[in-house]
Amino acid sequence: MPSPPLTPVSHAESILSPPKPRPIHLILDFDGTITTSDTTALLADISRSILPRPDRIKSEKLWEHCLAEYSSALENHPSVKSLKEKRHTIDDEIAYQRGLRFIEEESVSRCGESGILKGISVMAWREAGQRACTDSRVKLMPGLQAMVQKVQI
Repeated sequence: MPSPPLTPVSHAESILSPPKPRPIHLILDFDGTITTSDTTALLADISRSILPRPDRIKSEKLWEHCLAEYSSALENHPSVKSLKEKRHTIDDEIAYQRGLRFIEEESVSRCGESGILKGISVMAWREAGQRACTDSRVKLMPGLQAMVQKVQI
């Protein structure tokens, strides 16, 4: 893309005018970008710990089914296969993440429709998530908090 044409400005204007900010692209997914490891199994563990005992066995089978479907979708989606190792530019990363969107949405729908999380309140999830961070079952990537504090939206 060619640069925009230059316009004449006085010397004072060029010194006093702040430079135009360059766009910043932040592409963050959860596991492996925000956290140091995959947290899917932790979500299953948390749900099983909250659910009443009779629902735990059913929940475990549903989690296994949902994870198997998700893994299969990831392995077989053409845009994911073609771009997984070829992400060297912002455009490559955006295309890759957009390719994942349908898979991610289907996975969330599948889990919701399965009833796997039924009966677990938002407050219970929030408290369990806080405990998982406090006891280090979820670890944020080094430098993430500092980076987030520097970003201005």
